[in-house]
Amino acid sequence: MSKPWKTKEERTAEMEQISKQLEEGVKQFFTSETYKDYLKTMSRFHNYSFNNVLLIALQCPSASLVAGYTTWKNLNRYVMKGEKGIRILAPSPIKKEIEREVIDPLTKSRIKETVEQTISLFKPTYVYDVSQTDGEPLKLPEILDLEGSVDGYEILKEAAERIAPVPVFYEKFNGEAKGYFSPGESKIVIQNSLSELQTVKTLLHEVTHSILHNKEKMKENGPKDSKTKEVEAESTAFTVCTHLGLDTSDYSFPYVGIWAGEMEMPELRNVMDGIRTTAADMIENLDREIQEIRKERAIDAVANELVEFGEMLDPYDYLDYSHDRETAVREMKDNLFIQGPANLIREIKDIIREHDSEEVTRIGGKLIQNLTQLKEEMEVKTNVKTRQKEAEAR
Repeated sequence: MSKPWKTKEERTAEMEQISKQLEEGVKQFFTSETYKDYLKTMSRFHNYSFNNVLLIALQCPSASLVAGYTTWKNLNRYVMKGEKGIRILAPSPIKKEIEREVIDPLTKSRIKETVEQTISLFKPTYVYDVSQTDGEPLKLPEILDLEGSVDGYEILKEAAERIAPVPVFYEKFNGEAKGYFSPGESKIVIQNSLSELQTVKTLLHEVTHSILHNKEKMKENGPKDSKTKEVEAESTAFTVCTHLGLDTSDYSFPYVGIWAGEMEMPELRNVMDGIRTTAADMIENLDREIQEIRKERAIDAVANELVEFGEMLDPYDYLDYSHDRETAVREMKDNLFIQGPANLIREIKDIIREHDSEEVTRIGGKLIQNLTQLKEEMEVKTNVKTRQKEAEAR
């Protein structure tokens, strides 16, 4: 990971460089044969109104491609037995003859004429997600799942969960989606069978949705269509992953290309401009949480080692004084924060001299090493905060 105390100019340059990389990748996808086949297939599907998009999201948050029963049948696919339809509102206009008064252009007198008027009405109808159907494969671009492990995966995942404004759950659910953000239930759900790289990318995608596309943001900034929301979420996830040294281009380029298909390049660039700010904020928050988690884990590990050292020196009285192991570790963590590693290092050196034992010297020496490392990490964090403030001031 790059240094977290970049200046605003350095951060802006990084965002611009990644945005250009994304734009070029999407351009290449637009000129591919795969994209032409995709456009032919998508011409068979409806563009749903904003209200219907909301209805679909509320009933089936993981929906990715929906159509009516007849459309699926014409594509040689059928709705599987037992699947429940997604209820939306379809236009059902009626024509009605009405009488109205008009001015006769010749006599200039009032006359009555009968005209036909179309009245806009709606009726409930049902659509089905592609995951509820079976049959001939659709000619859609194949977006291969990301494979591979991620260095520091657990820490990175926890950091992403911390910056999410809603809770994150990992579970198995129906549908082809890798994850979804539910504004109605205020939660993020990620498929629990994904690779580490796919999980991180999908998590960052859904966190972006939860930040940019929650109910409050929609009220504040007005509604956005699905293509804009998906381009924003995936582009932000790609940008953050690239900053972290994770390559998701094989997945992100076609994904953004599919959703941005109807956008002209200037419109796509406008969306990208907003993405830079969102991505920069996420990166800053993510880097901060990663440092905090590393510090917390280092303190936990050293606190446990210190308690074990205390038990070894005084096996009968140590836990009696602290009541139980959990309390002892918690109190030791408090000591680390209050006294700092430097004071504990001096105390352990004194203990080693007093006991003059090979085992105490060996274990105490290892503890001193770990405390010294922790001290350096805590000092680095203090320096990072100072440099961040200096960078913001520049």
